[in-house]
Amino acid sequence: MTSILNENKELFDKITLYCGNVYRRRLIKDLEDLITVYSIVQVNFDDNLRVPIVTVIADCNVIKITLHKSFPFKCHSSIELNGEPYSKILIYTSGERKAALKELKGIDCLCCESYICESNWKIQLRLRDIVDEVLKNIKINIELDTYIRNKHNNNDKINENVDANKKRKIH
Repeated sequence: MTSILNENKELFDKITLYCGNVYRRRLIKDLEDLITVYSIVQVNFDDNLRVPIVTVIADCNVIKITLHKSFPFKCHSSIELNGEPYSKILIYTSGERKAALKELKGIDCLCCESYICESNWKIQLRLRDIVDEVLKNIKINIELDTYIRNKHNNNDKINENVDANKKRKIH
């Protein structure tokens, strides 16, 4: 398989120059792995930070991963989901949302379970694992939205029944 980096000599040279051969070889393997699952994968190079930026489009979502200079020994520098920080879908300030997450998934915090938490990063993890996690957490957020909406709808129905019963008793 021809690597995405080998197709772009300038990008290949920048990654080799600024990141080194080991980094480049690992990145090529990770990109080839990504391409087997996700058909739209782009690689750019941030000349200021001197690191690659990998963009994957999957399920109508744009996932942009800015790699760390010490990748794969350190996790990514940042992840954006549709132009917003990925952490926005991981950190909940609403007590209702936190309770729903605990009830549905048995966990207290998506962020603490995520690869963006440095204590969860392992050198064996691949870019594909990060993309898979982002997509999984999008689905969890959709489940939470549905669960909370259904809970509110059920509460509204209960309140309507209580109100109807009160009116019956009054008349």
